[in-house]
Amino acid sequence: MWFRWAILTGVLFLSACASDAGLAPQSHIVNVNPPTDWEIDTQWWQQFHDAQLNGLMKTALHNSPDIAMIEARIRQAHNETQLAKDQLKASYNIDGSAVREKFSAQGYFPPPIGGSTFNLGQITPDFYYDLDWWGKHRAVNQASLGTMAAANAEAQAARLALSISLAQHYFSLQADDERLSRVKQMLITRHTLLGLLREQANAGLASNREIYPAGGAIADLEREQSALAQREHLDRIAIAALMGQTPENGDHITIAPLTPALTLPNQVPADLIGMRPDITAKRANIQVALAQSALAKIQFYPDINLSGFFGFQSIGFSNLLQSNSEMASFGPAIHLPIFNRDTLRATLGAKYAEYDMAVESYNQSIFEAMRQAAAALSSLHAVADQENSQQQLIHTLERSQDLASLRYQSGLQNDLPALNAALAVQTAEQTRTGLAQQNLNASLALIEALGGLPRPISDGKNNDNAK
Repeated sequence: MWFRWAILTGVLFLSACASDAGLAPQSHIVNVNPPTDWEIDTQWWQQFHDAQLNGLMKTALHNSPDIAMIEARIRQAHNETQLAKDQLKASYNIDGSAVREKFSAQGYFPPPIGGSTFNLGQITPDFYYDLDWWGKHRAVNQASLGTMAAANAEAQAARLALSISLAQHYFSLQADDERLSRVKQMLITRHTLLGLLREQANAGLASNREIYPAGGAIADLEREQSALAQREHLDRIAIAALMGQTPENGDHITIAPLTPALTLPNQVPADLIGMRPDITAKRANIQVALAQSALAKIQFYPDINLSGFFGFQSIGFSNLLQSNSEMASFGPAIHLPIFNRDTLRATLGAKYAEYDMAVESYNQSIFEAMRQAAAALSSLHAVADQENSQQQLIHTLERSQDLASLRYQSGLQNDLPALNAALAVQTAEQTRTGLAQQNLNASLALIEALGGLPRPISDGKNNDNAK
């Protein structure tokens, strides 16, 4: 007896040769703790109060092939998680067989069995249970949970990217339509101005040096008109594609005036980026890599499981359930990792490297998200200042236009100063439209950087109460 225990002790000692000494992760996670007094509105487009935009978003999010593919992955991850949970339980099965067999006269059984044909029956309920002392199945379960969490977060990231892209094209369509309408007005003004210059040239009051630039300006506006019409068409095609529809469906979009920009907080906590879906997905991938590293480390330890069965076996079905037909088996099975030390260490080292890559990818995303959020906030402040300055310029130009019109109506001067003043106002308004679109794009950039619309929770409650 002592000899058997000595052998077992020696084997267990040898298994200790499979050591993970010197192997460890090298990377460290950047800690981001989202504040509890802020929230992220993932249905941010509804804050523009545009029924058409809401409808386009609903269609796009429902029809997108990319999102459908990710949702299929979520279902796959859910099933794999359920499978991992089932592995934590003992398994029970019932096996049965009924065959008719002729035994060889020269085989294991001598005559009269040998050379004769008999019915063979067997019924054996059996069970299998892995003791899992080291948490192998729990690690598998943690990995599957992380995979499912990553899939859910990636689906949210896909929805965010889709909604941002659709909003960009939608606002671009509005801005280009506004520019196009103004270009048409400017063309009318330019043609009127060119006509007056020609009349003055015929009367000897102007020269061709004034007429040629006016004609060139008209050609420039006509080129701009064609380019804006083409951009409008491309925006419609892009919106239709984002909705999972054919290009002609974009022609049914009604163009409203350019949507006013949202009122966003002047400052937002940097840690809000921790709620962004792609960062959440990368954090879940770290959980997966950590669980897989733990699983690789568990392979260094002995694996013990229990199995057994109890049943009946007989030659001839009539004897199958008799007591002397009973058969049984029970015992442990032990796997000892003794001679595969290098393989185990290489596998664990690779898993630690995968963990390090997941951590560094997460850290890089954190820093990039911080840069994007800071850049978006800076752009919002800069564009707001430019819009204010541009509005003041437009007021000044409008006063100049009013004065020129009064002088023309009073007969103090011809219509050329009033037309030039009108062109100056129209050009300034084109610039204001561009700045308004930049403001919207900067808002979308901040929303994309944070994973949605940032809002202090207290403000949200106050707004709800006000409503």
